[in-house]
Amino acid sequence: MAYRDSSFSPRKRLFDASELTDKPAFKSLKDSRIFGAFSIDHDIVTWDNEEIHLDPETMYAMSYPYESVA
Repeated sequence: MAYRDSSFSPRKRLFDASELTDKPAFKSLKDSRIFGAFSIDHDIVTWDNEEIHLDPETMYAMSYPYESVA
């Protein structure tokens, strides 16, 4: 998931959610339909009817800079 948050950095960053999917709370994100059906509410990314959520600070900490996605 590409994630850009100008409050932390003007550059684009890439967030790799695969690190989370082994944890019980995030297992349903392995389903591409659930992963692709995210929403953003007050800068918080949510999935599965807001049962799963990540705040911007966590996503930023778990992301890394990138120039483009192949």
